[in-house]
Amino acid sequence: MLSRQFVQYVAIGVLVALGLSSASAMWGDLNGYQAKRLELRWGRLDAPLTLAQWHSARSYLETALAFSPGHPDYLQSMGRLYSWRFFVADAEPAVSDTGLAFYQQAIAERPYWPYAWSELALLKSQAGQFDEAFWQAMTVSQQYGPWDRRSVMSALNAGLGAWPQLSWSQRGDVQALFEKALSFSVKFSRQAFAMAEQRGMEAAFCVSLQSNDISQFARRHCQQVLSKSVLFKKAPQ
Repeated sequence: MLSRQFVQYVAIGVLVALGLSSASAMWGDLNGYQAKRLELRWGRLDAPLTLAQWHSARSYLETALAFSPGHPDYLQSMGRLYSWRFFVADAEPAVSDTGLAFYQQAIAERPYWPYAWSELALLKSQAGQFDEAFWQAMTVSQQYGPWDRRSVMSALNAGLGAWPQLSWSQRGDVQALFEKALSFSVKFSRQAFAMAEQRGMEAAFCVSLQSNDISQFARRHCQQVLSKSVLFKKAPQ
């Protein structure tokens, strides 16, 4: 029969192991949070992102992964860093395959997470990798999260970047993403219009609108865009 002292030692060992595991997860979360804060700050900056800022975020995420290996949030955030690298003012984009590998690890851990798939598509679009894996990521992201707003916006951004490489059918899918974004809040409508305008496609998308679900804000904005576009003005009689 086991002695009471032995049972106590086992219990203490279990508690210590649980405590160490909790402490490790806590430090991982703390460093992951610091990286997330930097990302949020970058989204509000008017100034270009610097290489030092990028490396700072990567350092936080490397530490987070050291404490919590295989954590899908940290793996996805590490992949997203390589999308941010395209906006670093004082450096060339990093090797995109490294970021893609992090996304693939994140998807392996959490295969039904649509945002990881759409971000994978966005990074491939930024890197000019318009292969079967690119469109698979686009398709799967919408299968698993057809109304997930972040996923829709990332997929739309990726699709617009790939536009010259897409078939007519694929372009129709991207148009549908654009219209879906316009059915969200004003904030997301503004983002969708900005993406299209950046690529000189805002008027073309507006004239092709078919959905009845887009917001009144989006309809008014498209009317203004088309009224100013030389492409859709009537020639003088």
